[in-house]
Amino acid sequence: MLTDRVVSDLLVVDEMRLGLAEVPSRIDLSAGVERFRHQRSRLERLVVHVEDQDLGRAVRVAEGRSILANLEFRAVDGELVVVGDLGEEATPFIARVRLESAGIGDERSILISVYEVRVFGPAALAAP
Repeated sequence: MLTDRVVSDLLVVDEMRLGLAEVPSRIDLSAGVERFRHQRSRLERLVVHVEDQDLGRAVRVAEGRSILANLEFRAVDGELVVVGDLGEEATPFIARVRLESAGIGDERSILISVYEVRVFGPAALAAP
């Protein structure tokens, strides 16, 4: 099991558990573990975290291509709160973002939900 390992400027692995796909129920390790060293494994569990300040810094790098500006992220009650400016008018806004594990069958993905969006003034961008 791998824990507390920084894997990029953004992600820290809290826990990673791998399982060998083809291991006999009775394992003979008298010859050592070499025969298992290069086997495929499956990811059984992965837990990562991102510090809200690091996320904000990473998003600000990409801000130049966006209608969003001056973004700040704060972790509140297990969710992210995003504060920033919207559009050319620089209209202030606040929104909540929830990240959830999702997937169908063996396919894994992350579901990002943005809700409780509040815009404090006129903006050219229409809400869905």
